[in-house]
Amino acid sequence: MPTLRLIESLPELRDNVARFNRDASAWIDLSRQLVRQTTYWVFDSDERLFGPSKFVGFKSMIFPTYKAGMAGETDGEKFDGFSTRTAIEQAVGQSFELSEGASRELRAWEELLFGTNIFEGIDQLKWRFLSMPSSRRYWAFFADPKIYDIETALNGLDVDTWTTKGKDVKRGDLIIFWRGLKNEHRGIVGLGEVLTDPESMLPLNASKSYFLTEDFKGPEDRILVAYYQPPRIPLWLDDDTSGVLGEAKCRQSARRNRFQGRSRTMESSSRSRRRLARSAQVRDSRRTSDRARAGLYFFANRAASYRASCNATG
Repeated sequence: MPTLRLIESLPELRDNVARFNRDASAWIDLSRQLVRQTTYWVFDSDERLFGPSKFVGFKSMIFPTYKAGMAGETDGEKFDGFSTRTAIEQAVGQSFELSEGASRELRAWEELLFGTNIFEGIDQLKWRFLSMPSSRRYWAFFADPKIYDIETALNGLDVDTWTTKGKDVKRGDLIIFWRGLKNEHRGIVGLGEVLTDPESMLPLNASKSYFLTEDFKGPEDRILVAYYQPPRIPLWLDDDTSGVLGEAKCRQSARRNRFQGRSRTMESSSRSRRRLARSAQVRDSRRTSDRARAGLYFFANRAASYRASCNATG
């Protein structure tokens, strides 16, 4: 008989939300029933995912255990929604509340996950939401134009690797790539999403053609990055009127990370591109490309994070 225990930490909650979304299609009838009955929702703002509080509030919850709980075939904690809500609020340090924006996100998530409007006939005014604090960080990486042809690499590679030089960069973090002075211009030439945690790896042969020197090092701690080039790229320092780039320039002692590369399938790159696009929260037009959404996300919504990241890498 499964034993129910309440979550005690944010990582446990985040894992449960991811697990619910991963396994829902294999338990389609149960997950549909649960989604229709849920009033209290947990929102992962990094991945744009939702989880029912009664599911995600128990440690390491899986669908078979949840089904057993419905049948009264569990021990430990009471199979009760009030208990899970209380545990979630204590773990996160926030309370569930009404949110029109989260309601819109939830309807979009439901259509993506289930492909149909299963909320038909549901009183959506009853929904309450708790958004988990973001674990995603933002970084500015410097590309020395005397060492690496970053612009050509951005056009030629879907994924590449950067050396981390001891920085605590993690999977899911987002990056602004700053090219140094060349042809009287310097500024942002690309964006990226970190696909892996740092690990020791060698350069990929495909990326060596973009180096302007032959000083290739051996294995170093590197991260795999998916590249993006929104329509607003490049954004040169001397063309910027917002003051954001000018403020960052004085702190642009960001490490001169040398690019290397390692192959990944286009499917993996595409999944990452979709995740980054969802994070953009741009809903103005279906014709807006994933890469444009990523750019708007960085420039419209994360200028403060960008300035902070320049400080962090200095």
